[in-house]
Amino acid sequence: MPGGYHLSSMMAAVAWWSLCAFFENVMTAFAMKVFWSTICYVGIASVAPLWFLFTLRYCRRDRWLKPWVQALLWIIPVATLVAALTNDTHRLVWNSVTVAPNLDESRLVYDHGPVVWIDIAYSYSLILAGTILFIHTMLRSPPLMKRQYGTIIGAVVSPWICHAVYVSGLGPSGLDITPLAFTLTSAFMAWGLVRYHILDVVPIAHDMLFSCMSDGVLVIDEHGRIVNINPAALGLLGTKTDVVGRRAAEVLQKWPDIAECLRAARDGQTDVKIEIGEGYRWIDTRMSALVSRHGQALGSLYLLRDVTARKRLEDELLQHATTDILTGVFNRRMGLAVLEKQLRLVRRSGNDLAVCFADIDNLKTVNDALGHIEGDRLIVDVAAALKDSLRELDSLCRLGGDEFLVIMPHCSAEQARAFMGRVESNLARINAEGDRPFTRSVSFGFAESVPGRPSGADELVARADEEMYKDKQRRKALAPKAEKA
Repeated sequence: MPGGYHLSSMMAAVAWWSLCAFFENVMTAFAMKVFWSTICYVGIASVAPLWFLFTLRYCRRDRWLKPWVQALLWIIPVATLVAALTNDTHRLVWNSVTVAPNLDESRLVYDHGPVVWIDIAYSYSLILAGTILFIHTMLRSPPLMKRQYGTIIGAVVSPWICHAVYVSGLGPSGLDITPLAFTLTSAFMAWGLVRYHILDVVPIAHDMLFSCMSDGVLVIDEHGRIVNINPAALGLLGTKTDVVGRRAAEVLQKWPDIAECLRAARDGQTDVKIEIGEGYRWIDTRMSALVSRHGQALGSLYLLRDVTARKRLEDELLQHATTDILTGVFNRRMGLAVLEKQLRLVRRSGNDLAVCFADIDNLKTVNDALGHIEGDRLIVDVAAALKDSLRELDSLCRLGGDEFLVIMPHCSAEQARAFMGRVESNLARINAEGDRPFTRSVSFGFAESVPGRPSGADELVARADEEMYKDKQRRKALAPKAEKA
């Protein structure tokens, strides 16, 4: 379990410390008391580093747990232990050891040397750093985690208060009750393990969560400055420089749509298209206002998600839903929807609207004689000629088979006949290329909706179809004459 190894090792060191202290107290011989006090440093020197390592692991500061960092943590504890074992040669751990007065040699008084004070300062620094890290993480945690942190902090506080009383000389001479206080540590840890699952449900550090999110997060204060940004947001915006502390409007000037969202500073969601090099990305931008418990505005939080793949899929689905696959023009459903919309505009504006019903001549003959592949080529060629003849306002759709519909706003039926001339000119050019075993030709029918005589879409298309049929009959009638000539 996360932190389980270091916690177990720390409690083993505590047990060793307490066991040696027990033997030191029950022994009567002076030499044996000093012996047990000496080997007690195996536990004394180990507890603080193990506590700090447990803190880092439990609070998910794993990036600090590199092997060389852990090795550095053990330099002073190991040196302290070696100094204690060799104290008779240098007296750096204890300058002297004497019997506490009036206690029948039951307790010894140690005059601590510089090594002990260095180890105490080092150990207290690690304990303080770990405790601060716990408190800092606890303040950002949900209720269950707060109870976990509170339990662990309670477990570590009592023995170190007792130890501080002992080394400062404020307590009874020669009496160190730190091992007794470790009983409370064990009780707190047992309670936390059973009641609050301190190793089963381990919190995830806020900065790790922030850094590892796949979505970009941007935090801006009330003055418009960037106060936090995670790596994902830097990647989405295509920048690697440190932007914390800079004004958001300055950093995002390349992306005016996102900058506009920041200026709006309101809760909501919008999709923003930003250009990255020669391509582009769609960014789903979600905005949330940050307020204090008292309702004071603190800034804004922006969640950025790359939805380019989704947008492209939506575009493809929209294209399939609205476009004729063979020719690339609008399909019947989309074409009639465009016509309905234009007719509504005609009713409000009073402008003319013309439609052209175009039907490919002899498509069935080409299909029967040359096959449907050549028939499809005929349809594509005619569609290209129709598209090249459109005005900017016009719309073209394939109704199905060999039938096309051209929608021409702000145009009367008489004016629309100029379109027929452009199409026939384009078809003549294509036929002149001579790369197909057939001739392309189209029959046309025109109808118009004028102010004061509104027409429905179906009625308008039906009238244009009738006119197209007349034109086709006329062309068939003229065909034999042309052949004789």
